Amino acid sequence: MSVADRETVLSMCRQSGGALVVAALVLLGTPVGAQTVNEQATRLSFEAADTDGDGRLTEAEIAVDTAAAFAAEDEDGNSHLVRDALQEADPAAFKSLDDNNDGKVSFGEVMRDKIEDFEAADTDDDGTLTYDEVRQFESKQ
Repeated sequence: MSVADRETVLSMCRQSGGALVVAALVLLGTPVGAQTVNEQATRLSFEAADTDGDGRLTEAEIAVDTAAAFAAEDEDGNSHLVRDALQEADPAAFKSLDDNNDGKVSFGEVMRDKIEDFEAADTDDDGTLTYDEVRQFESKQ
């Protein structure tokens, strides 16, 4: 795949808030294997969220990426996600996001979780995340 094609795929991932990451992995010719796919998905998600291409994610980039992903999942546009509508929603993970226990997850609830994860992953406390920090954080999850 050419560099231009890779940039097109990354642009599509950015616009979808990472929702197209698995499809992009197929387009990029990622070898099949759970660990390889997980590593490649992490890398591609990171690159898609890193809109300025500096190799670091800021809270603003995380917010934009999260908003795009939330909007892609919020098919009815009501600003809430319900577990039944999410194909791969782990009940325990969904419950942990649902801060007010109303059976729905709002964008605010998702962002609170993302910011908590961001702060936990930022091991050098510089206000940005490197790919290595993201990988380390995800390996602990």
